[in-house]
Amino acid sequence: MDPRDDRLENLLAAYQQRKQDETRRQVERALQVEETRTRGADALRRAALAPLRDAAERLRIAGHEVVYQEMLDAYPPGLRLHLWPRPGPLDTTRPRRATFELVWGDPEPDALCARRWTSEGLDRLHDQGSAGAETLDELWVREQVIEFVRAALAG
Repeated sequence: MDPRDDRLENLLAAYQQRKQDETRRQVERALQVEETRTRGADALRRAALAPLRDAAERLRIAGHEVVYQEMLDAYPPGLRLHLWPRPGPLDTTRPRRATFELVWGDPEPDALCARRWTSEGLDRLHDQGSAGAETLDELWVREQVIEFVRAALAG
């Protein structure tokens, strides 16, 4: 056998092995991301759906404009509530939008992060806190929602 053919076979075998290793790493990473998304979506369903839906409904009943979004199939999974406070009788301009977001896995991999911002931009982003799976419950979520509503209605 020609030494050039033997060298070519070795190069091809090494290339195939690198490609298989890279594919294996990508599949393992995709599985890890999907497991994290599933764990986060389950935590949101268990602890955050009811309190956030309840808050959105109560704000609507009070006359505020509310848009509520569930993004449980996205990565990272999350819930978002946009609030336009009801203008007062003497207000000449429409109040600015305030947004509240619960996101699982961003920036901490196994924690729910609560943050809020206004329509002025993300430079006004305020991290309210985060809770891991072991400390996350409806009470923690309700406290975060109350803090957001209080800040949004205060202007």
